[in-house]
Amino acid sequence: QNESDIITQGESYISTEDVFAAYGMVTMDIEDWHIVAGVRYENTAFSTSGNKVDLIVDEVNDSETVNIEAWQVDKDYDHLLPSLNVRYEFSDNLVTRFAYTNTIARPTFEDSAAYQMIETESTQDGNAISTERKAVVGNPDLDPYESANLDFSIEYYPGHFGVMSAGLFQKDIDNYIVQAEVQDNGNWAGFDEVVQPINGGSASISGIELAWTKSFDSGLLLATNATFTDSSDELPSQSDTIANFTIGYETNSLSARLSTSYKSEAFLFEDADQGVYEDQHSQIDLNIKYFVSDSSYVYFNAVNLTDEPYYLYHGTSNYNYQYEEYGSTFEVGFTYNSF
Repeated sequence: QNESDIITQGESYISTEDVFAAYGMVTMDIEDWHIVAGVRYENTAFSTSGNKVDLIVDEVNDSETVNIEAWQVDKDYDHLLPSLNVRYEFSDNLVTRFAYTNTIARPTFEDSAAYQMIETESTQDGNAISTERKAVVGNPDLDPYESANLDFSIEYYPGHFGVMSAGLFQKDIDNYIVQAEVQDNGNWAGFDEVVQPINGGSASISGIELAWTKSFDSGLLLATNATFTDSSDELPSQSDTIANFTIGYETNSLSARLSTSYKSEAFLFEDADQGVYEDQHSQIDLNIKYFVSDSSYVYFNAVNLTDEPYYLYHGTSNYNYQYEEYGSTFEVGFTYNSF
């Protein structure tokens, strides 16, 4: 077998996920209060099958061996997810909302798949023979993210000044998933490096969200929002600051949006005992629609006009881990709806 066939067998898997859900809900309106309370039950039946592939390269004796073992895992779990949503109107232009929710996020199929790709290499330097073992493996035993969430927001509709809103949130998260080196966890004796997704424990996130939108009689539209967060642990892909600003123009026949977005650096995973981070990123996009009739329009989309790169760094920003430039993307099309 050539090496590409071996890698294909090692990284191939079949995963299925069946979810049964049932919920109950009650709604109450008491003067200016609107209350929705409920509970949702979910049962998840997960199954994954793949291969444990061990590629043994012996450069001392000039030999190569491949051991392939089928691997199949079943995992079932269930959750009871209560929630409470409350809306209170102080006046026609001032509304507050409160929510307590319990949510889950299941592992991706890639993270939870039953696959192992193991490489064992023996080399000789003079009279000394050394053996190095490395592996990249999935983790069918992963538990889903679990999060208990508190949200409070206030919305103000002053009319002449558009719509303003502010929100506070708190999330207590269990079982978040990270890519980690696990060769020292007691299950991989003799391995130099084993990379596997694992449940990372518990963390909390708190933050504030601010937004403002204003439409003018001339057709001009302005919208901006920002989210600022603080977490107790380095959660994967969690930026401390996310912000967006949009300027647009709206008529009966034309819709145009020029948007800029920003997100601060974010931790991704550990590699060689150092964090790998996605660098801060800013992007400008343009979207235009022109309605030829009530049922058809032409559109033009331009993504990443300033050609911002995708940059990952290792430890500190001056150590390049991955650098990719995608350029700008342009799309022109026509849509017709006969309904």
